[in-house]
Amino acid sequence: MKKDADCGEKSHVGMVLCTICQEPMEILLDRRLKKSLCRNNIIPGRVCEECGGKYLSEGILIMNPDTGSLVVVKDEALHSIMNGSAESEALYQRAVKSRRAFATEKIVQMFIGATKGE
Repeated sequence: MKKDADCGEKSHVGMVLCTICQEPMEILLDRRLKKSLCRNNIIPGRVCEECGGKYLSEGILIMNPDTGSLVVVKDEALHSIMNGSAESEALYQRAVKSRRAFATEKIVQMFIGATKGE
């Protein structure tokens, strides 16, 4: 069973941060009056308008929600590495539609290495 991450001081008020730039996007309120929210919360795949326009207009956010690792890959780059099967084409089309995809850490690191020219 996965343990909750220790996020330090908890409160009934928290902030949702952009997955990419980690700037505050909205306020969260815990109406149960329990000290249960982390001060800063990243919801995998949630991005602010600025990052959405800057990065996701031509790219797809690929991330591992367990580690928080992420990379934005241009549509054509993602399509070029897919194997052309009907299953991979369906995955690609869903990623293009939502501008987001979840992947294993190995896949995210492969893209990060490719963007660095490794």
